[in-house]
Amino acid sequence: MGADRGILIAATTAHSMRIFVARTLKAVVETEKPDLVVMGKQAVDGDDNQVGQLLAGYLGWPQATFLSTLTLTADGKSATVLREVDTGVEERRVRLPAIATVDLRIIGKKAVRNEALSGPEAEWEDTQRLASLKASWRQRRKS
Repeated sequence: MGADRGILIAATTAHSMRIFVARTLKAVVETEKPDLVVMGKQAVDGDDNQVGQLLAGYLGWPQATFLSTLTLTADGKSATVLREVDTGVEERRVRLPAIATVDLRIIGKKAVRNEALSGPEAEWEDTQRLASLKASWRQRRKS
């Protein structure tokens, strides 16, 4: 919800190595030129937390990892983030363009905000936060 569009990159198991994935994403980012790339913090299969950091390194972009909240500033040039660390939570500001890897807490109310569009107190209903893949596919097939 809220995305302009999505891009599916299909790969075989042989192409699932972290370096291949990060280099493929680098090519997509260079073509699409987004201000912010948001990724999960780690894959379920390898559980190694490397692709986001590799991608940031390949692009030479700053990165913010293990995010539980993300707030884009009104000027669109940076974001304020809360990130999970060993000692608790820390707040940081990251300039854009940037790579962000998110923790599961990112889906909570008020976890993602865009002050320029919604104001600092925007909130959504829990039941409307994420559309199911199945529902999205059915809707797409109807149109």
